[in-house]
Amino acid sequence: MMRRLALVPLVVWADLAWALDGAQQRSGGSGFGLCCTIVLIAIFRSGGVDWGRSVGAAIIPGVFGWFIWRDREIGTGTRWVALIFATAQVAGFLLIAGLGVFVATRGGSLSQLGPTVPSTERVALYRAGFVRRCSENASAEVCACIETAAVAERDENDLKQLGFGIESGGLERWLGETRKKCGGTGSIAAAPNAPARPERVPRNDESDPLGLNPKCTITSQPSGAKVFIQDQERGVTPLETRLKAVTANSVRVELTGFFPETRVLTPNTNEVTSLAFDLRAASRLRLKTEPPGASLRIGEKTEIAASPGVSGPLEPGEVEVLITLPGYEAVTKRLTLGASEETLELTLTRGAKVSVESTPEGAEVRLDGVLLGLAPLDVFLPLKGKHTVVVSKEGWSTVKKVFTKVKPDERLVAKLVDIELSGLRAKVKKTRAAYDKANLVLEKLQAKRDVLANPPDSLLRKIDDAEKLMERTSAAYEAAETALRAAEERRQ
Repeated sequence: MMRRLALVPLVVWADLAWALDGAQQRSGGSGFGLCCTIVLIAIFRSGGVDWGRSVGAAIIPGVFGWFIWRDREIGTGTRWVALIFATAQVAGFLLIAGLGVFVATRGGSLSQLGPTVPSTERVALYRAGFVRRCSENASAEVCACIETAAVAERDENDLKQLGFGIESGGLERWLGETRKKCGGTGSIAAAPNAPARPERVPRNDESDPLGLNPKCTITSQPSGAKVFIQDQERGVTPLETRLKAVTANSVRVELTGFFPETRVLTPNTNEVTSLAFDLRAASRLRLKTEPPGASLRIGEKTEIAASPGVSGPLEPGEVEVLITLPGYEAVTKRLTLGASEETLELTLTRGAKVSVESTPEGAEVRLDGVLLGLAPLDVFLPLKGKHTVVVSKEGWSTVKKVFTKVKPDERLVAKLVDIELSGLRAKVKKTRAAYDKANLVLEKLQAKRDVLANPPDSLLRKIDDAEKLMERTSAAYEAAETALRAAEERRQ
C-alpha cells in the first residue's frame, strides 16, 4: 500500500517540470525535476524496505518544490502551485507514517486497514502459497529452511509477495541468498537438467488453509475395494483422502469378483465431497486346454490370450465362447455364467487347414456362423462332416463355400465385389442402353420424315416425343457416369 501511494508524485512532478519548461523556456527547473524523478525511480528499484522508498518519495518532491518557490523569476501562481504540491506530499507521508506507527504499536499492520482478517490466518495463507511454489523446484528440507527464515526475517507484506510470486528485486535477492544458505540452487527457477519431481500426494492430515486439496470420502458396496486417483493407488474403501480442487480427478475402484468403476470429480476449493460406488458382481471364466496356448473369445472380444488363464470380468448369463488354436479344430460352446468363477477344460482335436484369402484384405471369416477372424487367416476344419466358410466385408459382396472334405493345402480365395461400384456400373450400362435405343428410334423417324415431301402431323409429333426421350436418357446416362467416376476416385 505504501508503494502505491508513494508512486503518485512521479507523474505529478514530471508534468510540473515540463510545464515550467514550456511556459518560461527554462531548462534548469525541468532538468532538476527530471533528475529528481530519475533518483526517485532508482530508489524504488533499489530493493530497499518500504519505509525508505516512501521517505524518498516524500522528501525529494518536497525539496524540488522548495527550490521552485525560491525561484523569483517564476510566476507567483506557479510558485504557489509547486509549494502546495510539495506541502501536500510531505503532509501525506507524515499522515501515512503516523498511521503506520499507530497501528504497529497495537500489534497490527497497515494491511489491516483493508478487510479484517486475523493476522495469523493471513500469514498461514502466505506461507502455504510459498511452500507450494517452493516445493515445485526444491526439496522439502530446503523449502522448510527458507520458510523458517522468511517468517523470522521478513514482514507480512514480504510473506505475501513470496507466497504469490510477485517478488521485488530485494526480495528475489534475499530469496536467492537464502536458498544458497539452505542448500538450494540460488535461483527461483529449477535447474535446467533437474529431474522431474513426482507428484506429491497430499496427506489426510495435511494443513490446507487455501482449500486447494479438499477432502473426499470414498465408499463402496461391498467395502475393501482398491482406490486409484489419477491411476495412483491411495488405499481401500472406506477411504478419506484429498483431491485437487478445480481439477478433473479420475477416481477408480477395483475389487476382485466385481466390475471396476471409474468416475470423474471436479471439486471446488474448500468443498467437501463424497463418492459412493455400488459395485456390480462379475463372472470370470478359467480356461484349461490340452494342448495349452489356446485363445478364448467371447463374441468379438478376446478375453484370454492363452490358456491356462482367467478371463476379465464378464456379465453373468448365457455367452457363446470360441476356443481356437492353430492346427486344431475351432470349438464353440454356449455357457451360462453365474456370479463366480467358472472353469472350462477342453482337449482339442487336430483339424484340416484351409487358407482363406480375400480381395480386398480384412474380410471377416466365419465358420458355421462363428466369427474366427479377418482374412488372410488359416481355418482348421473338423476332419468329418459338412462345414460352411463365409467370407464377407461391409460394402462388398459375400463369398460362401461348403466343405465336405478338405484336400491338402486347401485354399479359399474370395474375390469380393464392391457393391456400390458394381451397382453404379450396372446403372451406367442400363442408361447407356436406353440412350442408344432412343437414339435409334429418333433416327428412324427422322429418316421417314426426310423422304416425305409433306410429312403428316402424327409423324412430327412422334419425332418430337422421341427427341424429348433422347434428352432424358442422355441426362440419366451422364449422371450415372458422373456418380461412377466419383466413386472410383474415392477408392483411389
